[in-house]
Formats: sequence, C-alpha cells, structure tokens
Amino acid sequence: MAKSKRSKKKLTAESFASLLKEVFFENETPNLNPAQELTTLGIKSPLIIVGEEAFRIRRLVEWIKKNCFIKHGFDSFLNYYGSEISNIKKATNIANSFSSLSLFSSLEVVVIKQADKVKAANAKPLIEALKKTHPSCFVILLGEKINTQTPLLNNLTSSGTVVEVGKLDDRKLKRWIQNEAKASGATGGVSEKVLRLLTESYGNDLLSLSQQITKLSLLADDSGKITEESANEIIFQSPERTSFELLASLSSRNLQKTIARTNELLQQGLHPLQLSSFLGRSYRAMLALKSESNPSALGKDLVNPWFAKKLKSNANSYKESELHQIVQRLISLDEELKSSSIQPNTQILNTLTHIIHCKKLPQ
Repeated sequence: MAKSKRSKKKLTAESFASLLKEVFFENETPNLNPAQELTTLGIKSPLIIVGEEAFRIRRLVEWIKKNCFIKHGFDSFLNYYGSEISNIKKATNIANSFSSLSLFSSLEVVVIKQADKVKAANAKPLIEALKKTHPSCFVILLGEKINTQTPLLNNLTSSGTVVEVGKLDDRKLKRWIQNEAKASGATGGVSEKVLRLLTESYGNDLLSLSQQITKLSLLADDSGKITEESANEIIFQSPERTSFELLASLSSRNLQKTIARTNELLQQGLHPLQLSSFLGRSYRAMLALKSESNPSALGKDLVNPWFAKKLKSNANSYKESELHQIVQRLISLDEELKSSSIQPNTQILNTLTHIIHCKKLPQ
C-alpha cells in the first residue's frame, strides 16, 4: 500500500496526475485496491473534476479508469448524467445504491457527468449519501464549475477532493500537441513551424487539434515526424481554417477571394446553414468587440480568448454601423435559408456580396 500522504483540497490536473503516477504507474501489486490507495493518497470520494475544457476532462477520466482501476482488475463503471437526474425518485435510487453496498462487495466506480446540472432538491439525497464513506464505492463527479448554483458539487467540496482542469497556456499547449502527436504514432513529434500552424489554426480547441493530429500522424515521415508539407496539405484544406480565411476576404472587400473561399467550404460539405451560423456568430462577436457603448455585449461568443483574437483584426475593418447592418442581413439570411425556394448556395453568395458592399445596405 502507498505511503500515507495528504493531497491539497484543490489540485490541478497536472498535480493530480503526478500524485497518482507515484502509486499506480509503479505498483504491480496484484491485489491492489484502487479506492484504498486513492484514500491513502488523500484523494477522497467523491472526486470532483471541474473545468470548461470538456475534452481534457474526458481524457482525464479515461486515464483514471485505465490506470487506476482497469489495470488492477476493476473494469465495471456506472455512468449517469446530471441532466437525467430529473426528479427526487431517481436521485434517491442512485443514493441508495451507494449506501447499500456491503464492505465485502466488489468495488463499484460511479461517474456522474454534468453533475453541476443537478437541481437542489434532487441533489439533497445524493449529498447525504456521498458525505458518508463507502469503502466499496468510489464516485467521480464532473462539471464546469462550482458555485452556489451547482448544489451537488458545492456541498461536497469539503468531504471530497476537487481537481480543477484549467485552460492550457501557450507552453503547455505546445507540450500537449507534442504528446498527442507521439501518442498518435508520430514518434518524432512535430516541428516548431507545425506547432505554430496548428495553434494559429485551432487555438485551444483541443478536440479539433486532436482530430487534425490524428490525420497528420498518418503522414509522418520515415523518422516519425510530422512535416510542414503534410501539415499544410491537411490544415489548409480544413473547414475551420477556410472559414476564417473567408472572414478575412470579406473584411478586405475582396469579392473574388470571397467567392472562392465560399465555394471551397461548400464543396468540403459545409451546409449553407452551418456557414450562415458561423458568420452570424462571428459578426455578432465583432460587433461586441467594436461596441464602445455596450461593452457588456461581449457575452458568450467572446468567452474564448482565442476566438476573440482571431476576429479582432477583422473587426477593425468595419465601422460599428456597418457591423449592425451586416448582423441584420445575416439574420435575414438565416430565415431565408430555412424558408425560401431560392437555391441556398445562391442566397449565401448574394448575402456575401452585400456584406462586401455593406455601406450600400439600406439604413
């Protein structure tokens, strides 16, 4: 059994993983009890993992399952969603399953996703059950944040262990990309130029990064390295990058490039409604960036700093009044795409032509 040590009440994803590696990566004891080892480390159930990086949280939970439980013979997991715990009866049934376990029962691992969505009334029986120690049950609760609006998580921070999964800074993001590439088979990693290309194209969108790295790893050279040539070939063809290139051509009032980028996106399989949605979100965000009279308009579209950064130079190409007109035109486009008999591709191109000549739009 691991030497007893106490973890801090709040851990980062990195410090948490480092703590677990000391025991679970080196311990080959055949009869190891993961729940007991976690308790010895100071990792008490419920383990509460929170953060806005849903992809990293999902990966962390998979890592915990694989290295702490499955590796030691425990491969049975019960999964619930907080949004599905919609009444007191469901909550009580789950709570009873915790408290009814025998000391001699096989270890049961329970994961409640979206635990921050459980309402106060439904959270009560779960809180009461989870504040008690159940040696045969280890519970993992997942959510975006902990506050008074998340009663299940908020009331268990003192009895459980909290792990906060924060956004990756530039240095950590580059290291994450390198590790992801090696895990995908590109044992030589990626060059600095490829790192820059990936971060400029996808920022902190880890899901998109992971998908692109998986593709790129298949084209690694003989040394196992992802080259700039293969990265350019895939990344410059991606809808995400082309979408931002479309915004750039619109902002520079270049009709020829705008038509080319639009046709390229449509040929890649992007539906006109998806393109309309992306443009609407982007121009609303640009308007919020530009609006001196209403700084509170920044809202959810600009919570992601990477998205705001990508749009800032485009926003500088417009006056606030122009952006108001464009947003209204895109709202009309969305309605037309859903109801008009005109070909969607034609509607899109007509609207983009209007955006380029936005000063001529009716006031």
